[in-house]
Amino acid sequence: NTYSIPAAGIQNVGNYDVIASNSMGSVTSLVARLVVGLPLLNPSFEVDSFLSWPGYSGDNPGNANTPAGPNIPITGWTQSAPERSGINPVSDGGSPFADNGTIPNGKQVAFLQTSNPTDSTDQLSQTLSQTVTGLTVGSQYYLHYYENSRAATLPPTLEAALGSSIAVPAHTVPSGNYREVFSDVFSAASTSLDLTFTASGPAQKDTTALIDNVAIVSVASGTAPVVIRNPATASVHFTGDKITLSAQLIGSLPFSYQWLKNGSPIVNATNVTLTLNNIQTTAAGDYSLKVSNSGGSVTTPAATLTIYPAVPGLFNTGVDSNRVALADGEIDPHFQLIVNPGMEDSTSAIVEDSTTFPIVAGPWLPNTAISKWIGPELNTVNGAVGLFTYRTVIDLTNLDPQSVVILGQWATDNAGRNILVNGVSTGNPENPGFSAYTPFAIYGTNTTFVAGTNSIDFVVENVDAVGYTGLKMEILQSNVLPAGSTGTGATLHITRNGTSLSISWTGTAAGQKLQSATDIQGPWTDVPNATNPYSTTAVGTKMFFRVAQ
Repeated sequence: NTYSIPAAGIQNVGNYDVIASNSMGSVTSLVARLVVGLPLLNPSFEVDSFLSWPGYSGDNPGNANTPAGPNIPITGWTQSAPERSGINPVSDGGSPFADNGTIPNGKQVAFLQTSNPTDSTDQLSQTLSQTVTGLTVGSQYYLHYYENSRAATLPPTLEAALGSSIAVPAHTVPSGNYREVFSDVFSAASTSLDLTFTASGPAQKDTTALIDNVAIVSVASGTAPVVIRNPATASVHFTGDKITLSAQLIGSLPFSYQWLKNGSPIVNATNVTLTLNNIQTTAAGDYSLKVSNSGGSVTTPAATLTIYPAVPGLFNTGVDSNRVALADGEIDPHFQLIVNPGMEDSTSAIVEDSTTFPIVAGPWLPNTAISKWIGPELNTVNGAVGLFTYRTVIDLTNLDPQSVVILGQWATDNAGRNILVNGVSTGNPENPGFSAYTPFAIYGTNTTFVAGTNSIDFVVENVDAVGYTGLKMEILQSNVLPAGSTGTGATLHITRNGTSLSISWTGTAAGQKLQSATDIQGPWTDVPNATNPYSTTAVGTKMFFRVAQ
């Protein structure tokens, strides 16, 4: 029931399975694909045993189980800064840098630590390199490795270069499980190339990148395309957004590409990426990419795009009118502080300083490309105690107020006390703090919108006499229809007895379907054989239901 290859070579590349039989019959296993790279020296960092904790090639303080002093250089690799790079775990099993995730190959990984807050000078980047030989000019290859980052510090950025070309562009490496990384396929221009990993981080901020199981893999002529990164499987967008879909494949060059919408070819969509500008609701659908070469073709799984008509004037915190994140210190044009206990005369909502506590390394939720923290000042270390009210205004002129549905999430410091529409509480749950979002829903059964302008207020309380205060809010879904669109509609009722649920709705009409989703953003699926009422049992932590027509 095992099969061993003592010294794997190119001749062993292929697909393997096993047939298991007994007196009752036989079964064939799933296929295991074996990929073998070119010979590299110490590609999984198992050759060396580092004795001194914490594992630098340079000087180490040691600990109770290991001596102080330097470890040797990493065999086969060139380090730009031995005092900030090395191998983990060390001989006693201690792993101050490789402190999370299962190591992909063997027992050790290489680490590159950038600037440490205790350094007298900034060390913003470190490199690890090796000259790869044995390539054939004109033949095709790709780079493969695993990456991760230290859990206890900020995430680094990591870049991989082959010679003068960037094989894997610089990207943020979050901590957690090790992730498999592939470069695009390239044709070798020489028989040897310098492979260089560069880890970078902000000045005087401790970051550590982890690398393991490095390989340069030959691609045989006629190798059919294999999908290694699919387009996003499901995403929600608003009318007017710009969307870019992409995929990554391994196989013999050249590739030909054809994007499909709901299974049909999209005219002139023949690149590896697909960009949709100023999308409207008609852009919703299932998008997939068909890739072909001399060895065959493959079609990626579909990415389902859900497009909601955006409520006019409704924006996340900390973005401009194009929904692009504002710079620190800029005034958010979509929110006003109508109640500001610290500076009563100031109504500006300011994008807070992301380079310092409590944003840069937490504990606040991190800023993103689609939303940022706003507050009464750039730095709210001396934020006043009391209630702050952030107001945004939406315009429903020529739209149906009864059709508005707004789903979102908010985080606050110290607490989010209320969400009001036109001065009336919506009854949404309070947000308990800054380290997690609380979802909210604003629609016809908990509020009343009117034709024309409507105010939405987010009330935040700062209960700490020593700062900090802020609001971060994201809209997950917003729906509104033209004036006069609202019909009888449907109202959903859910009653619970222990784990037993009864789901019913009033305002029934032909064509209605009960749908469910594990996330409020979807994807939504029809509940099989659902009648009105529908009985089910609660399973898992949460489930969302809606009536669609």
